[in-house]
Amino acid sequence: NDTVFTHAKLVNHATIMFLESEPTLSDLVVKLAKLTNASVKHSMMVSLVSAMIGQGHDWIKPATLEKLALGGFLHDIGKTKLPPEIAGKAVERMTHDERIIYQSHPEVGRQLLAALKTVPDDVLLIVYEHHELCDGSGFPRGLRDYQTSPLARVVSLANAFCSLITALPGGPSVHSAARALEELEFQRSGQFNREAVKALRKMI
Repeated sequence: NDTVFTHAKLVNHATIMFLESEPTLSDLVVKLAKLTNASVKHSMMVSLVSAMIGQGHDWIKPATLEKLALGGFLHDIGKTKLPPEIAGKAVERMTHDERIIYQSHPEVGRQLLAALKTVPDDVLLIVYEHHELCDGSGFPRGLRDYQTSPLARVVSLANAFCSLITALPGGPSVHSAARALEELEFQRSGQFNREAVKALRKMI
């Protein structure tokens, strides 16, 4: 509802202020690693890293960084409507039917936020497109690189990066920031926007 969204915007503002005061990724990871709730930790990390990539792009407009941070924070909001047994399960272990349900969460999240009428269109696109990949292998629409929103391309990369550096239930082992970036650049080459990857590398 509107009250929760207003609270999210306050968190978003605090995220931007925090990032401006402590711009190094290592310090942020150490602080956020102390959070106990895995999903909250992941959302906070994606919010921060998305804003960092925006800075790496030399995007200086406060409104742009705020949309990145807010979209990163809310990117998985659609998972709140998934059955708990699916929301807490690693994608690799899902059945075909479970994966179809799981892949509905970007659209569900977009609908939830669109109903508020106050969420910027750019944030709606971030939530809807954060699982799209540049090679067309993502979901929900299988879009390629420049078919997606520039801000969504940033959050897509931040989401993948944070999944590698923070522990998620049933997820892969935790990587260092350098190792995670190497995997995204080389082992998953072509999945993420090159300029966004360069911006991430610049920041870490």
